Amino acid sequence: MFRSSFIAAVGVVALAGAASAQPTTKLIAGYIVSADATARTIQVKTGADTQTYSIAESAKLEAGKSAIQAADLENAAGQRTTIWYTIDGDKRVASRLKLTETKGKSLAKGGTPAATTTTPQ
Repeated sequence: MFRSSFIAAVGVVALAGAASAQPTTKLIAGYIVSADATARTIQVKTGADTQTYSIAESAKLEAGKSAIQAADLENAAGQRTTIWYTIDGDKRVASRLKLTETKGKSLAKGGTPAATTTTPQ
């Protein structure tokens, strides 16, 4: 009786721990190297590293305070960005992406980023 109660209690604790395990959201800032709206991916350079991020269908995409579409990212090479993401297996999945506006027009207003003013070092 005691043994089966103990096993049941351990099982309940294990299930509770698994249910509360949420993916940890991470944050990076870097420069957009390229983006593919069809594949919903974006490559971002941070320092010497370039990483690829998948853009979740439900991801919040912003340029300044305005919402943008994934297709707008294809014109954003050289633009500074901040990405909130989680790790899913071997993929980095972006749940939010925010472009920092350049000195030119914002992408949300149909402008093109000024790559010469935002080129990474």
